[in-house]
Amino acid sequence: DGRRVFYGRVNPAEAHEVFVREAVLGGGLRTKGAFLQHLDDVRGQVKKIEHKLRRSGGVWSESEVFDFFLSRIPEAICTAKAFQKWRTTGDSEKQLMVTMQDCVWGEIDDLDAFPDAVWHGEKCYEVSYAERPGERADGLVFEIAVGEIVDFPDYLPSWAVRGLLEQRVYLLIRTLPKNQRQLCSPGRVAAQEFVAEWDGWEPVRFLCDELAEFLSKRIEQRIELGMFEPDSLPDELRPKVRVWSEGGQEMGLSEDVAEIRRQLSGLMRERREILVNEEWEMTGGEEWGFGDIPVVAEDGVFPALVDEGEAVGMRAFLDRSQADESHRAGCIRLFQIEQKSQVDYVRRQLPLGMLGKMMLPVMDSGAGELVVDLLRVACEGALGKEMPRTEDSFVTAAARGKGELYQCASKVTGAFELMIESERRISDWIEDHREDRHLAVVADDLSQELEWLLSVGFVWRAGYDRFSDYARYFSAMEERIKRLNSLPLFKDEEKRERVQRHWNRWFPAWQEDPEDTVLWAAGWLLMEWRVAEFAPSFPRRVKVSEKRVEELMDSLAGL
Repeated sequence: DGRRVFYGRVNPAEAHEVFVREAVLGGGLRTKGAFLQHLDDVRGQVKKIEHKLRRSGGVWSESEVFDFFLSRIPEAICTAKAFQKWRTTGDSEKQLMVTMQDCVWGEIDDLDAFPDAVWHGEKCYEVSYAERPGERADGLVFEIAVGEIVDFPDYLPSWAVRGLLEQRVYLLIRTLPKNQRQLCSPGRVAAQEFVAEWDGWEPVRFLCDELAEFLSKRIEQRIELGMFEPDSLPDELRPKVRVWSEGGQEMGLSEDVAEIRRQLSGLMRERREILVNEEWEMTGGEEWGFGDIPVVAEDGVFPALVDEGEAVGMRAFLDRSQADESHRAGCIRLFQIEQKSQVDYVRRQLPLGMLGKMMLPVMDSGAGELVVDLLRVACEGALGKEMPRTEDSFVTAAARGKGELYQCASKVTGAFELMIESERRISDWIEDHREDRHLAVVADDLSQELEWLLSVGFVWRAGYDRFSDYARYFSAMEERIKRLNSLPLFKDEEKRERVQRHWNRWFPAWQEDPEDTVLWAAGWLLMEWRVAEFAPSFPRRVKVSEKRVEELMDSLAGL
């Protein structure tokens, strides 16, 4: 007759099942009990297990969960009101607290082989597992805080965890060349023996290193490290490392720990500089109020003055060359502040001849920095060879420098004019021979020299002592040109090939980062080597040889 009827009276058993499925487990209850939160927690734990075992959807069982609640909730209950009354009476709700075994299909594998953290020495590193085929973080990932990456063992990810190790080893054996692979057969047994041998031991080398040594002994034939092809393993069997910032932001993810360090090297240096400068940083100084400034502090950093434009500050650097350049600039700025009237006088009366005045705007980038730099290096010369690091030494140097500033400025501007005359002759030769089939390579080589010697900031980059004799580099280039007319061309080719082998490593790096003070030092050593090679009769500023140049090039990261 169309009237609604309470189904619990019609079919109590079926009504009870519907209530459990739709209301208790299907989100139909308005009041949420603690048992449901507990169920969600257990579900989350099981999901993690599924990712560990790569059995997504294959461990959690909704039917087992349903059977659990169906058996625990009294059969007579099929309404929310009755259920809530029963649940809040006595310890009824405790009966609804599921265990993991209540919610899964069959037995769970040995989870000890898939830990949530890996211990190495006294360090503990969290790991995560994800079954996300095709994604960056598929498989095992070591989750590392940014502060841990410096000391994190590069080789540790290659060992993964015990639950993955045997399969990794087996597949690595499968990547061996055919002859070696057949000698290691059966590969599965060899993998099991390797894992058993390493049970309980802590690695100190990469997995492939130890596996190569193990198999070499086992088959009595040399297995080379390069025979393995770890990159051919499936993504889920190639552990990765992910680095997190203190704020929980992902900073890097890679299989290669060294690569992550390279990616984060700038940031890590910046973090350390911030920390050390909590002690050293000062700003806004117009007189020496910095105390004694050591070349290197006890914590291994390099304190130095900093040119702030209208004032002088102090901070610590992690790199000695950067600190030296900063301290040089800071001392000169402080001298210009203290001896302002004398500096202004020399600026107005800058001793430039007609050629220098004519070429000054031509060689300037347009910002007027050339005159500024000529005056700065003159001030550097006035202060002396060693930049002061105490108040007394600065006061003494500044007082002496006041009287020597004009003489130093004359020396600097004289060197500038000598350089100009030589540069014009070299540039003319380059233009005349740029298309010559024999001499074009020499013209290109000389053009690169000029780019280094005359690019923006060249006066400051050279410094007082070097710039006072700057024309020497240009005279050496002219001497090389003269020798081209009197000696066989192959003589120049031999020298050029020797020099360019190292010059071509350095020059692009300097072009990319022209403010890198470490590259400045390499550039000047290369210039001295050029003088020694192409103008051997010229006096040398420093001892230089191909071996010394090569050692310096090899010491520079990225060259």
